[in-house]
Amino acid sequence: MAWGSSVYAKVSATNSYGTSTYSLAGNGAIIVTVPDAPVSVANNMAVTTVNKVGIVWESGYSNGGLELLDYRISWDQGTGSWEVRQDGISQKSYTAASVLMGTVYSFRVEARNSYGFSAYSSEVSVLAAAIPSTP
Repeated sequence: MAWGSSVYAKVSATNSYGTSTYSLAGNGAIIVTVPDAPVSVANNMAVTTVNKVGIVWESGYSNGGLELLDYRISWDQGTGSWEVRQDGISQKSYTAASVLMGTVYSFRVEARNSYGFSAYSSEVSVLAAAIPSTP
């Protein structure tokens, strides 16, 4: 049974004297869940520079039976502590501005439908570009 599919059920009752006939089928219920986690999270090399880090991603396989609403980005600035950086993102890309050059930033992404948030995507670590050392 696929997410977003309608399910119709009939029920009967059983006691020590036997089993009743089945009820009429209901109006149907739709199976929904949170979406799959985003996939293919990667450095957006066209955006990542000395003072910006960009990432891109793709939607997971299933939307959970409901339209995807947006995405939420969390990051770790090398401290081992994750914090939400931004939510309500409608596109499949994000740019963090005012980052420190030569610093590694780790990102993970969640997708959201009206049922809730997905699991986290795989992490991607991106090095903010740095000016090269003197030869």
